[in-house]
Amino acid sequence: MLMATRTLGLLCFCLALLDGEDAWPMFLRDGQGGPVAGEPQLRDPQVTPRTRLWVSAADIPPGRVSDGRNRIGRNNMELPGSGGYASPIAAAGKIFHWHYRPSGTVYDLTRARDLGMSQEDLRAQAQAPRGNLVYGHERWLVSATDVLTAIDAQTGTTVWQTEMTEEGVNFVFFNKGGAGMTPVYHDGMVIAMSTSGQVFGVDAETGAIRWTYDLTPRHEQNMGYRQAAIESGGNAPRFNRDFLVSLVAADGVVVVNDQRLHRIDFPNQRRAFHYDIYNSYLGLNVHTGEVIWEAPEVGDMASSPLLWRHQGQTYIIATNRFRISLLDIKDGRQIWQNPLGHEGNFDLGVNDSHLVMNTRLEGRRIKHLTGYRIDLNGLHELWTWGDVTDRSNIILIDDKGYMIVNGKLRCFNLANGEVLKELPFGSISESTGNPFLAYYGGWLITTAATSEDSRGFTFVHHDPQHMEASRRFFALDVTHGYSSLVFPAFAYGNIYFRSDNSHKINAHSLR
Repeated sequence: MLMATRTLGLLCFCLALLDGEDAWPMFLRDGQGGPVAGEPQLRDPQVTPRTRLWVSAADIPPGRVSDGRNRIGRNNMELPGSGGYASPIAAAGKIFHWHYRPSGTVYDLTRARDLGMSQEDLRAQAQAPRGNLVYGHERWLVSATDVLTAIDAQTGTTVWQTEMTEEGVNFVFFNKGGAGMTPVYHDGMVIAMSTSGQVFGVDAETGAIRWTYDLTPRHEQNMGYRQAAIESGGNAPRFNRDFLVSLVAADGVVVVNDQRLHRIDFPNQRRAFHYDIYNSYLGLNVHTGEVIWEAPEVGDMASSPLLWRHQGQTYIIATNRFRISLLDIKDGRQIWQNPLGHEGNFDLGVNDSHLVMNTRLEGRRIKHLTGYRIDLNGLHELWTWGDVTDRSNIILIDDKGYMIVNGKLRCFNLANGEVLKELPFGSISESTGNPFLAYYGGWLITTAATSEDSRGFTFVHHDPQHMEASRRFFALDVTHGYSSLVFPAFAYGNIYFRSDNSHKINAHSLR
């Protein structure tokens, strides 16, 4: 079984769909949102009130919201705090979702001063969480509880909800923080990261925690940040574009970016950079959490591991700004490494024979979006477009690639980079939406908005001859992140997505 997610990511990465129970077919989807062998083909997908199957009983906190720096956000007591930028995943007849919830008894010192209140005043006015949602001053608690929720994919009822740890850290003080940690399902287990810098292996049927692994040194660092914030009376850390990675799993191994590279601010103190070493990837046993292998310094801050299938074998693609590596997923052995880096908010695109990435050479700031042929001997350049900055993630389907570039959906030939079709698509900027591009059942799905008030999904048939005529937009309450991609999940002809205003998971039939 092969399964992975992005996040985004990112990542991000879109979402893992793997199942083998009863009426649920077995689907495989990696973190890039690309095609899945055997998935149903859709004739006329729509997402309207008529196609709605259910709205989850469990509340899911919103993604990007006004943070502690924004006066409107501070003063609106009915605005719940963010729960992070993770995507839902569909597997084993369930929808799984990770989020964090501010918790504890110590409030951020800067917010307390802005409000003219002491810690004692804030504690005297404390409100209990409303399920998974935290309102009012409780948004400014420095600690966090990491929560994993399982929802019945047919009914929307909550199957179980597990609080993995109460020793996490709250990211809500700076909305360019994370976290975007989409979990992964594999072989009866859901594996999730936490804001405490830990990895949890959770039984998918019962929600029981089977194992915990502490990321070194990030877990110790985050525990130190949290403890210092508590002992100082609320001098809480601010994280910038941190924990924006997802997990992937295959062949009994879950692969994790250890997140040691990060930047942290404390109010009225000097910014601290932990950039002395690149991130490592770890291969853990999905059932025990035992470390199987470690690949030192192959990753970047927001680079999720990517799965690559070739001749029946599974490999890991690892990237940072200055090099790309191919690893064997079973033992972490390096197959090859090239002095080419990928730089961008979102992961590169790859299929069985081609790879497209935003290439950067060490010592140079110039980036070129470049297409390659990929095999066990390395990368072989085919074409380049030059610098491309305003873009979505990249999807590769058979012999074609797809991405949104400068407000246009672009379909191109993977062999030579020739643009086959460009379709005006509206804004995909991070401020106006969640600029992911996904594929399901013959259709490309994205959120593209012309204004802050027009959110939703756009569907376009992947055949360039039918793109323009097939395009349709559905206005929806859709969650978005920042520098990460919040994907919907797809399974059995259905779409499952987070909403910001209703704070739920929504399920619609696409058939």
